[in-house]
Amino acid sequence: MRATKKLIVSALASAGALGLTVFPGTRALADGTSIPASALGLASFHQLAVAGNDVFLTGAPDSGSGIVVTDLSGRRLTTLDKGADVAGIARQGSTLYAKLTSGSNAGSVAAIPLPTSGAAVASFAEHYISLLGGLLPSSLQGLSSALNGTGQTTPAAGQNISEAGNKATGSGSVISVYNPDGSVANVINLGDRALAPGGLAWAGSTLVAVTKDADGLYRVESFLNAAVRKAVPKVTLPTLAPSKAPSSTPSPAKSAPGAKAKKSAPKLPTELTISAPSRAAYKPKIAVQVHLGSTSGNRTVAVYAQRPGSARKLIKKGTVDWQGNLSVDYTTPFTTTFTAVYSGDAVHQSKTVSHTTTVTPRMSMAVNGWYGTTQAGGETYREFHKASDIDVDLTVAPDKAHQCVWFQVQELYNGTWHANMKTSCVPLNSASKLSGYLGLTNADPGYHYRVQAHYLPVKGDGWNGGTATAWQYLLPEN
Repeated sequence: MRATKKLIVSALASAGALGLTVFPGTRALADGTSIPASALGLASFHQLAVAGNDVFLTGAPDSGSGIVVTDLSGRRLTTLDKGADVAGIARQGSTLYAKLTSGSNAGSVAAIPLPTSGAAVASFAEHYISLLGGLLPSSLQGLSSALNGTGQTTPAAGQNISEAGNKATGSGSVISVYNPDGSVANVINLGDRALAPGGLAWAGSTLVAVTKDADGLYRVESFLNAAVRKAVPKVTLPTLAPSKAPSSTPSPAKSAPGAKAKKSAPKLPTELTISAPSRAAYKPKIAVQVHLGSTSGNRTVAVYAQRPGSARKLIKKGTVDWQGNLSVDYTTPFTTTFTAVYSGDAVHQSKTVSHTTTVTPRMSMAVNGWYGTTQAGGETYREFHKASDIDVDLTVAPDKAHQCVWFQVQELYNGTWHANMKTSCVPLNSASKLSGYLGLTNADPGYHYRVQAHYLPVKGDGWNGGTATAWQYLLPEN
């Protein structure tokens, strides 16, 4: 067996990529989860708002960072209008208001409709990506004055924040959590981290806080507020004494002539199936097929789609055709579970069936720095000088900022592809891209190589499955 020379990675890295850093949470409530706000594109923290399970963050008024949206664990979902300067945000019901400080609409307040029923922000961002598209009419410009300056419409540190009878106050490095009756439930000591002004809010039973450590780094942290949930009152049932036996046993009641006890017959099982592709590439049109077997009356089936972390959404409800089939096409950028529901009829049972289609991201890899091409074995090889580098540019969609990709290289000899090398994890930058290069110094001139990029979702990211690019074929020469 010949000794192979490896196509080594001299400097494969993404400029400015920041990984997620998890700090141990305070034990006063439960483990907290944190992520550097700088990794979310915020130069400094300015204001926080929470709606359902989504956290909205602004940067400094002059940073032009728009509004960064995360979930309660700090995982970045999207950024709304990255080019807008936003001074302050406030939520009222299902609307998020943002004060704009630049451009022709400077001084105006934009209204952004929020999703309902727990829908993920990443899905509605496709429709409400521009803050400039929902400006308030002049009759509502009074809200603009409330968002002037620091824009503190949510209580700052040291002020009460109420939700469902609970409240929390904080200043410095301490947050106090109170029961509905006013007693102290817990005191969260943030240690060397200070609570940021405007950085404290409730999200249901979760307390969301923005802290600043000794190095001046802002972090988004959440604490499960199990201790301040309202206690369920105990119910004590009275002890019942056994009744005395009657002196004589009465005769059993006689049934009316001809009367018989009626028993409802058990319903028959229903045949219901659902089918769709198990895997599909980014933003596919997924064909979902539902089949309903024989029933005695009801022939209506409802079909639902559900993305990770979102509520189930009705996408079609109708009567099956004469063969018992119902079909629907659904386009989605994320892994989706499809559910068919039949409510049953007088004879047949209700039934629910589900199927999950894993949607993989789109990976685009460009290889540059070659001077010519040649054909071999039905493949096109890009020719490189051994003294040069292979420039690699990679883009992953949807947004997988700060998640990892890795590369593998194989070498062809004796008519078979053999493993040559594999890189470690390389993080994507904030734009979900990577630029770097492969060194050819130790490559075998005249031998054929191929390179492929891989994406594997981080633990907890159920939005998309793993995938890989097509092979790119390379031929180093002197």
